[in-house]
Amino acid sequence: MAERELTIRITLDSQGVVSGLEQIDDKLKATKESSDDANKGGFSPLQASLVTLDATINIVKTAFSALSTAFSSVAEAFSRGAEVNDVADAFGKLSEQAGTTANVFLDQLNAATGETINNFELQKAAIEAARTGADPKEFIELASAARALAEQTGGDTKEALDQLSQAFETGNVRALQNKLGVIDVEAAENALARQLGITREELSKEGQVQAARTAILEASRAKTAELGTITADAGDNIA
Repeated sequence: MAERELTIRITLDSQGVVSGLEQIDDKLKATKESSDDANKGGFSPLQASLVTLDATINIVKTAFSALSTAFSSVAEAFSRGAEVNDVADAFGKLSEQAGTTANVFLDQLNAATGETINNFELQKAAIEAARTGADPKEFIELASAARALAEQTGGDTKEALDQLSQAFETGNVRALQNKLGVIDVEAAENALARQLGITREELSKEGQVQAARTAILEASRAKTAELGTITADAGDNIA
């Protein structure tokens, strides 16, 4: 039977390609061994060809699997890179609007959280908080309170910050009452109503949310002051 040559050409450009090619190389070696064993074991030429063909099909499957994984990795890398750049740009603009620089603002956030949240997540959280109404100074106070809550409860700073940010956005403090301490929304509403020259009952929904935010910030400052300086320990996940 005439010998036939099968050529598989694969061009990849991504991390993980080496691993994929190593798999193909292993398959090629196994195919050669299968072919040799088939010929030595008394197989007819047709049987030996079938054994080799089956192994070759496995090589092709492995090659396409490696190619698919590589393309997926490249797409994810581009998407991740674009997201990182977008966040960095937005964080820089937010810092400028607050009269500071991105590096200074980020350093303040790292100090507030004890470096327990990575920079990328911190930047995203600050941008989202600004979108919902928290200025950089207020977000730093929320971040400090989140660190205090995590220390007190043995929880995660990022989760605590997410809870605080959510409450700050909506004005709903129910989830924080037993964690942050007394959040006197009624007193804050009365104070805002007096400032506006109306009764508490006449406050709009926006006014109620604003009062709740004031109460949250006051409770946050109290919680941070209560625990004082927090030092990193073995239980902290340092970003």
